[in-house]
Amino acid sequence: AAASMSGGRNSQLASDCLAFDKIISEVGMICKRPNKYGKLDDEAKSDCEGEDLESNETVTKSKNEVQDGKKIEDIKIITRVFEQTVLVHQKKRECKNEKKTQENISPYSAAQLEDYSEKEKASAQHIRDWIEEISNPCSEMASKLQAAYSFCLPAAAVAAVDQSSGQKQGFLMRENFKSKDGRKCIREVFYAGGLRHGFYREMFEDNQLKMFGRFANGAKVGSQWTWCEGDGYLIGEVDEDDRAHGDSTVFLYPDHTACILAKFIHGSMVLGKLASLTGVYKEFGLLIPEVNVAEDAASYSYQPSSSRVITASPLLRDPYEQRYVFVKDSQTPGAGQGLWAKTKIVKGQLFAFFNGVKVHQLHADIETVMMYESDYLIKLNENLDLDIKYEDALLSNYCATLVHKACHSFLPNSAFTRTWHPRFGLIMALTAKQDIEAGQEVFVCYNMKLAYAPQWYQQQWFCHLRENLSWAETRILDWTMTRARLAGVPIEIPPPHTGGGR
Repeated sequence: AAASMSGGRNSQLASDCLAFDKIISEVGMICKRPNKYGKLDDEAKSDCEGEDLESNETVTKSKNEVQDGKKIEDIKIITRVFEQTVLVHQKKRECKNEKKTQENISPYSAAQLEDYSEKEKASAQHIRDWIEEISNPCSEMASKLQAAYSFCLPAAAVAAVDQSSGQKQGFLMRENFKSKDGRKCIREVFYAGGLRHGFYREMFEDNQLKMFGRFANGAKVGSQWTWCEGDGYLIGEVDEDDRAHGDSTVFLYPDHTACILAKFIHGSMVLGKLASLTGVYKEFGLLIPEVNVAEDAASYSYQPSSSRVITASPLLRDPYEQRYVFVKDSQTPGAGQGLWAKTKIVKGQLFAFFNGVKVHQLHADIETVMMYESDYLIKLNENLDLDIKYEDALLSNYCATLVHKACHSFLPNSAFTRTWHPRFGLIMALTAKQDIEAGQEVFVCYNMKLAYAPQWYQQQWFCHLRENLSWAETRILDWTMTRARLAGVPIEIPPPHTGGGR
């Protein structure tokens, strides 16, 4: 797969070089321009080889300076021609890719992508079975692998030796530690001679898998399985801070079938391409996915948002999201565009992403909401919100992610969840609360603070209380007065609909 990636770049370079040769032949023999004697420079040089130039030293010096100047000018011309040729070919490729992008991955296209192949489905099932095994708190996979592969693992620098058998022995230990974000974790790891040496598993306090892999002489070596928030996985080498670091790291999307093969440097994706699963193999007992990258696959890199720029490539669609959703007018009157399922989405599946510019929260939520009004503003963590600027809400300006097109409902079929994405970093996403069939609209509850919510949201809320929850008017009044008193902001209760029986 790595060879395929480099092969694509080499083929482009070869194409540019061939085009350059063609241009040179069309331009003519620039380097052999006739001199003032009517001969080519090479012929003139040959004629002058046997001549006595001592008497014409000054004339010869001037002539050489002129010829050197011509050669320098020739080199400049050749350089300009080459640069222009490369730019022309790059522009043609960009136009071709842009046309292909518009045809194949338009956010408005409801056409389903080609289904995963049988080989991909079979490989994905092996991966799901493996994840289920290593994620099970009761599983003893680390011990099983240690027993099965300890004889072929690299020797420990300092080994504990069983005097009776004369063989190197390891022992399993449980360690408590905290992750970099402060979460409590437990590590099960084998030791040898006072060093972590062998297979290990790290889990969060809530029994969510964190990492699974192998130590050698105190350091994590080889491919590691790293869980990513949102149920994606990174499979590859890591640095001393447990960040992805290597040329052939695989990122598995939450469906555990779609994947990206990428080069990571200290946790940042430098170059990634959409890949397809072709099989699995074992590395010291650890399951490793085999992938293949198409030569014309789009390239991705780590492009997180800032407070001003949503992403460096706003029109480059996410390859996973485009498989599951598209945009068309919402069935909700007056709501404008909505998000729709392109294919069946199963309950619990993360299927679409919400990326936005970063908004740093102020000291109090009230101040932040009052000073920064937006229908798209969503909380990311205790310090940051994500928001879609007005101009980025237009798909002609931004379509890298599409969740901002999902319409609100107090009876939604999806919910917001936080996720980590190799291109955008920590962002928000949608997870299905129930099975969503192809052709159904995706709804999500915006969860706005009622006191600061726009009028349309407040009206829908009170309509929801009356029609869906069947609250009495007295209960609605008491609830609203309590919320208004806590927020310090009056909340107006709209009257019931005429003919509603209230």
